[in-house]
Amino acid sequence: VFRPSAAAPPKDTIEMPKMIQIQIFEAGVLLMNGKSVDIHSLEKILAKLAAYSKTQTVVIMCARDSEHKDLVEVLDRCAKAGLTNLSVVSTN
Repeated sequence: VFRPSAAAPPKDTIEMPKMIQIQIFEAGVLLMNGKSVDIHSLEKILAKLAAYSKTQTVVIMCARDSEHKDLVEVLDRCAKAGLTNLSVVSTN
């Protein structure tokens, strides 16, 4: 019988990022921590991260040419996941 040692981490453990950074660009293009995502994938990822910590820091960076509706979509997804530590910044 195989028994893992007490020091062995569980296989489903994920490393939590120190901060979630979501960038919003023109035409609704989204990046999460530098990786391209669509709004539905973002929602799933945020839900998984919120399952570990609802106080995770989320910084939403909006490009000057991004649309307000895209920011609202991202904020709605954060709220749906239960994330509350949100910051919104504008970038050039």
